[in-house]
Formats: sequence, C-alpha cells, structure tokens
Amino acid sequence: MSYYVKRKLSEVLFMYSVEPELKDVYVEGITDKLCFEEVLLDNEINFKEIDSIDFSELYTEDPSLKRNNRKKIVALSEKLSLSFHNNLKYVSCIADLDYDYFSDVVSWNYYLHYTDYASMELYLFNEPTLDHFFNNILHGFPFSSSIVIQSLSDALVNLFFVRLSIKRLFEDAGNEITFVELKRSIAIVKDTGEITFNPLDYIQKLLNSNNLNAKYQLVVDYFNQISSNRSIENRVQIRGHDFIYLFYILVDKVKNSTRINEDTLDRVLQVCICKETLMKKMQYKYSA
Repeated sequence: MSYYVKRKLSEVLFMYSVEPELKDVYVEGITDKLCFEEVLLDNEINFKEIDSIDFSELYTEDPSLKRNNRKKIVALSEKLSLSFHNNLKYVSCIADLDYDYFSDVVSWNYYLHYTDYASMELYLFNEPTLDHFFNNILHGFPFSSSIVIQSLSDALVNLFFVRLSIKRLFEDAGNEITFVELKRSIAIVKDTGEITFNPLDYIQKLLNSNNLNAKYQLVVDYFNQISSNRSIENRVQIRGHDFIYLFYILVDKVKNSTRINEDTLDRVLQVCICKETLMKKMQYKYSA
C-alpha cells in the first residue's frame, strides 16, 4: 500500500503555478509507478500515483471518476492543458492505451501520453522477460517463451474483443455486466501448453449469467465484425490483467509445485522486466 497526503485538484494546479519547474509524472497505480522508476532510473523525476490527488471537486460533474484511475489521469491532463496550455515542460500524465487503439474518439493534449500497448503489464509480455522468469524464478519450464506467448495470444486477443463488444453494446450505455470466471472457459493441455478458448461459448455463458440470452446473435455479429480488424501487434489487443491471470493459470497447471499465487506472479514479473528493451522506448517518450 502506498502512503501519501492527498492534495485536492485545485491545490495541485496552484502548486504548478507556483513551481512550474517541478518534474512530475502521474501514472494509474503502484505497479506503473514501480515499473517506470525501475526502468528510467532518473532521480529528478517524481513518479506519482494518480490517487495522490483528491478529485472530489469533479465528482458532481463526472461521478465515474471515483472508481476509474484512467479517467483521473485524462482529467488531470485536461485541467493542466486548460490552466497552463503547453507551459509546464516537465509534467506528464501516462494512461493505459486500453481500448483506444480501436476507438475513433481519443483524448489528446500536451500533457497526456499513452502506453505503447493496451496496459503497462504488456511491457512484460515478451520473450526476454518470460525467459528470465522461467530460468531464474521457476528454475526451468518445459516450454519456451515463444511457445508460451503464442499459446496465450490467441485466447487473450479473443477475450479482448469479447470485452470490447460487451463494453460498446452494453456498458457504454450504462448497463452493468458481470463477467463469468475465465478459468471455467479455457482448457490447457499440460503436456503441450496448448490453450483452448472458444469466444462464442464464453459469450453464451456471459449473456446467460446476465439474463441477456436474447442478445446472443447481436453480440456474436458485433464480435465477428470488430475482431476482423485485428492488429498485427497483439499487445495492443490484450488486457493486462487477463494476461497476468491466464499466464498464472498456465504456470499453475504445467508446474503446480511452485506454490505461487497470481498476485505474487504479477510482482515477480515486474522484477524480471527486460530493462534494456524498455529503456530506450521509455526514455524517449516519458523522460521529463
């Protein structure tokens, strides 16, 4: 848990009017903060969780800010742009790309940056990082990192487009949708590492659990439509939490003597991050 004294948004804006030379980078959460601090290694930059700011002054205007750190990042960047135009040279706000790669309406301003992939966790979805994890944490794994990435990718990409379909058809209209547990909808062959996930079956289970059976064909048609526009870069069409969860399920299935849980795996992967691969990209994009 992170400990800090929260400042109201108005206080933060006043702070920058008094100290415009501050070097602050705002990120969505503690995992993002630790990742950037580990890779960029710049003691002059203060990486700050967005929850260090009290956004209650905006809750009447947008109640969804209470539970959405990504929206808080965007909101802060917009307030900075409105208050200071392009005059704060060393302040940045970094949001997960999320579903915006497939959106026609994306927020842009001087202070707002996006991750290269759908979320920060996808900077861990590469062969050097998984090699490090397999060799130094698990002390060996029966499948290469390239095979594991290939096995994970198809299921994760299909799940991404299922989620995007549900978001656009229901959640954006204000409907609350409860997703069913992924573990019961996948099959993993222990001897080969092959992962089977049927997105249409998952859609059926999802709609059944939300009493939306009549919408099945609507969702399937929309899923087929948007998933036909896949990117050649899988990491823009995989949700970070889904990657961590399915990777954990695979590791637990294949090598269940590790006694590692999902949360621990997530933390350990951060340590295994390939610093050399990320340093050039992040220093160019995010160094203040």
